[in-house]
Amino acid sequence: MKIRELLGLIPPAYRKQGVWVVVSVVSRALLNMAGLTALISLIALLFDPGNSAIALRLAAHREAVAIAVFAFVLVKNFLVIHLRSLQIRYINRLFQSYAGRLYEGYYRQGLLFVKNEQPDTLAYNVNAVSYLFTHGLVSLSFTMAGEILLLLLIWGGILCYSPLMALLIVGCLIPFVIVYVYGVRRKLSDYGKMENEAKRKLMTLVGDTFRGYTGVKLNDAWPWFRKRFDLQLLQIARCRELIDRALRIPEGMMECYAAAGLILFVLLSGNNVESQVTFGILAVAVLRMLPSVRTLITLSTQWKNNAFTIETIRNLPKAEEQETAARPVCFRDRIEVEQVGFRYPQSKDEVGFVLKNFSLTIRKGECIGIQGISGIGKTTLLNLLLGFYAPQAGKITIDGLPLDASTCESWFRKVAYVPQDLFIMDGSLAENIAFGCEEIDKARAEEAIRQASLQVFIDSLPEGIQTKIGANGCRLSGGQRQRLGIARALYKQAEVLFLDEAVSALDPQTEQEIAHTLQTLMQIRHDLTLVVIAHNDAFIAFCHRIIRL
Repeated sequence: MKIRELLGLIPPAYRKQGVWVVVSVVSRALLNMAGLTALISLIALLFDPGNSAIALRLAAHREAVAIAVFAFVLVKNFLVIHLRSLQIRYINRLFQSYAGRLYEGYYRQGLLFVKNEQPDTLAYNVNAVSYLFTHGLVSLSFTMAGEILLLLLIWGGILCYSPLMALLIVGCLIPFVIVYVYGVRRKLSDYGKMENEAKRKLMTLVGDTFRGYTGVKLNDAWPWFRKRFDLQLLQIARCRELIDRALRIPEGMMECYAAAGLILFVLLSGNNVESQVTFGILAVAVLRMLPSVRTLITLSTQWKNNAFTIETIRNLPKAEEQETAARPVCFRDRIEVEQVGFRYPQSKDEVGFVLKNFSLTIRKGECIGIQGISGIGKTTLLNLLLGFYAPQAGKITIDGLPLDASTCESWFRKVAYVPQDLFIMDGSLAENIAFGCEEIDKARAEEAIRQASLQVFIDSLPEGIQTKIGANGCRLSGGQRQRLGIARALYKQAEVLFLDEAVSALDPQTEQEIAHTLQTLMQIRHDLTLVVIAHNDAFIAFCHRIIRL
């Protein structure tokens, strides 16, 4: 059932390409069987050539035959490696496809989805789950199929050569399979789930430690984190030990069964030259089968451990399809919020509405201040105006055009957002100002820096605008971070700028400096529309209107 589901999750285009991988798997098995047959034939030729004219002629040129067999085995291995590379290339392309689809799928689910999920879990799914699904399930399935085919070919050859030995092998395999399926396999599956859960918890714990570094340090919480870190490491180590121990059981059993089968064959077949040659041939065949059996045991364990990825891939998010074609937005007059109501998905009753029957008009070039107690819905209103949330009641229009799935992408290009905790990537100031741009327009960046009052700060840096500012802007002060956010909006040439508690964590002097920067900016850019959320009346005193929720 799992295999069928696995195949069903492979995209149709990759299923067609996978046919060639199946051909390469079959070809590798046949080549490996041909190599083994050549070695067995060489043994028979050296020790019991028989009485046919061809056999006697070959026996007379043993050295040449041995060299030919060696050359064939060499070429065979070269071809096997090449065919294996076809499988690896296919799996790598499949991995890139799933990782890209997960990455873009999560991105296109929208802000509500991102807020409800753990960033570490999303990152783990994109990077680790897609890799484990392709390399830990799909690739292993091909490899296991090849090993099973090779074992069947070898066993079929043994059956033709010595039915007695073939029956002994089957007799040995039956108890082995019973012990493995009903004893070992279930335990391996449980241990695998425990190990994967411990790895997830460990990744989250490490991420929380460094994201909340200051809180961990100031609250002396390091011993708490370190204890749980060690506990998860201990759990992983314990699971790995149990898995390794469980794997050794079937391997040891298989070797014992193989040895017992060979001994029984010797006892039952007598002590003559023909029996000795047969024993040597069968020993070579059995010794070639053992690595395949070990490989199957190991790979089946890994397969079971990685089977949890099927659920993630099965639930792979799909980009929401727009019912109408994308429409451009031209903001020339006003933004209308008409009787808007919004509640979060987890809220079911009427009380759960954050906003209800809310109306507001924002004219182009106007500066609007928004105030209200915490939790009243100020940030929710901004997310609605930005187009991140869709209202459950009422509508938002830009110059009469509804803000919906068909107009959001165009609207995003016209707006900018400066939150309290501005996202800053680990790069230079220039890269953070021209956020997401492949090529930086130097003149536009310099103008944005001047208007955001960042010039004095940048002039003091040894490398100027090319200075690296560290992960999440750790080398910037609070005021510099907010000015960077304003410079980013100006570089984008946004027509509407939203600020959400952008100065709530700043000292009064820096707060007034930012307010002065915004006031000056409104005087320079008459077409700029500004929507500011703030608690401090003094900060938004320059606004044309103040809305209190």
